[in-house]
Amino acid sequence: MLNAEIITIGNEIIYGDVLNTNSRYISSILKNIGINCRFHLTVKDDKEDISSALKTAEQRSDLIFITGGLGPTDDDITIECASSALGLDVEFRSDIFENIKDMFKKRNIEMPESNRKQAYVPQGAKVIPNKSGTAPMSIVEKKGKYFFFFPGVPSEVEYFFESHLKKLLSEMSSDKIISRMLKFHNLSEALMNEKLKPLEQNSEVEIAYLPSRGEARLKLTAKTNSYEKAKRLLDDCETRVLKLIGDYYYGRDEQEIEEILSDLLRKNHFTVATAESCTGGLISKYLTDVSGSSSYIKLDVVTYSNQAKEKILKVNSHTLSEKGAVSEEVAKQMAEGIKKLAETDYAISTTGIAGPTGGSEEKPVGLVYIGIAGKKNTYVLKKNYPSGLPRYEIRERAASDAMHFLRETILCEMKS
Repeated sequence: MLNAEIITIGNEIIYGDVLNTNSRYISSILKNIGINCRFHLTVKDDKEDISSALKTAEQRSDLIFITGGLGPTDDDITIECASSALGLDVEFRSDIFENIKDMFKKRNIEMPESNRKQAYVPQGAKVIPNKSGTAPMSIVEKKGKYFFFFPGVPSEVEYFFESHLKKLLSEMSSDKIISRMLKFHNLSEALMNEKLKPLEQNSEVEIAYLPSRGEARLKLTAKTNSYEKAKRLLDDCETRVLKLIGDYYYGRDEQEIEEILSDLLRKNHFTVATAESCTGGLISKYLTDVSGSSSYIKLDVVTYSNQAKEKILKVNSHTLSEKGAVSEEVAKQMAEGIKKLAETDYAISTTGIAGPTGGSEEKPVGLVYIGIAGKKNTYVLKKNYPSGLPRYEIRERAASDAMHFLRETILCEMKS
């Protein structure tokens, strides 16, 4: 198996100003192709650090992917350092320079002279023009080791992989790897691990646990010399997994709960409305992220204040003063109020304390009530999220649980 490593260059990454998404993206591509990524390294825009990183990578890896430092400014020194570390001269490529000038011309922008710097590459490198930006990608082969130099912009890295590198790297790798993501709700990572231990010990498939948005996700990865065999291994492993924890299963691969819920609503011609308090419109955001959601979403409101709950949703003022805004009764009336106002089949409501302030001994931070007004009844789910979670995570978990609760309610009502 080919060994690879990824070197990301830039002060902005070292100092935490920019999230390093390139390493994550490249690693996921390499794993699916069958290339073993062993190291991630991030270095500053420093000549000694960059040169040292490249020399070390040359000793231990077959494929080295370098992102960043190909811009036109003075701190963009990757090509200069790489050429020196690899014992190569730097050469000016007029064809690259013409591509850069053409890009500025198409944008009707005058090209700064500093962009000429981006037309310099290590001598003898294979160069691939950049159709998304100005800096090209260059590939250097030295004694069987391959160095891939990318600009640091994530969309440009993805462009080069999708348009050129995936096919090339697949041909270089003899291993075939297929992964599949299984998604579960109302199942903790620890309980999932406990239930699947016997399977893990007797499986040719690699099993990884990936919590996300309060859910539990299971990544199955099969590695063989053929895609057909890898798929058979995955199919068999998935069947055995679902026999053990299938009651918690709701979807697979890239499809999120909002997309699965969208399919369910559209297939059955159901409509929905939302009335959010503590989630502040997050449920609406997730639902409307799905293209075509206007066909089933009839009304979304954020009723954060008691006045809004009373005026818009007709929540009883006596209930608010007697039970408080964060209560089962108010969640129920909010859901029923928005359902009546929007004239929908289903409605979601949320009310809770997302923190970090506002909690009490009786009603701590993390207490959330989720209401679902259905076709047959109104249901309320009480959640107590850990009070130490940041505000955004409590809101995200509540929004996710609300969408799952709606899906489960619809399926339950359809069966009864």
